[in-house]
Amino acid sequence: MNLKNLLSLFLVSSVLSTSFTACSDDDNDNDKGNIPDALVGTWKRTNVEASVEATDAEVKTQVEEFIKKMELETTTYVFKLDNTAQKKVGEEIFDLSKYELKAGKIIFSKPDTVYTDIILKDNVMTGTADVKKYVAEQLELDTTILTKAERKDLFEKVTK
Repeated sequence: MNLKNLLSLFLVSSVLSTSFTACSDDDNDNDKGNIPDALVGTWKRTNVEASVEATDAEVKTQVEEFIKKMELETTTYVFKLDNTAQKKVGEEIFDLSKYELKAGKIIFSKPDTVYTDIILKDNVMTGTADVKKYVAEQLELDTTILTKAERKDLFEKVTK
């Protein structure tokens, strides 16, 4: 009886150890914060879009034009393999905090950027910023007339 229990224990432990070692790590690398080669490099702003909602059509048009003319200087981002990034506006360079990529969103460890969302999809990086307060102040608008003002910057990877 003792030998039978010993053999059963050996058989069960063999099966368990084999099944644990047979499991593989199929997790998506992006969810772990690993940086894909598609993100690493220099990204240059190529287009600006405006998403505006206002109770007055003239105000909406005015705000859309204002948003598209904001920051005419060249803006680039540089993402590095060590999870650090830099932002360059004109000739000024700003070191940004560490970042990670989760489900296509670039998340900085500190809110160093004006964007509410930075998304990487199909080799295009999109940064969305809520500029309602700034635009209302600059154009001296009542915020009740302007219900939404977002700026979307599109970035493309610079190839050398």
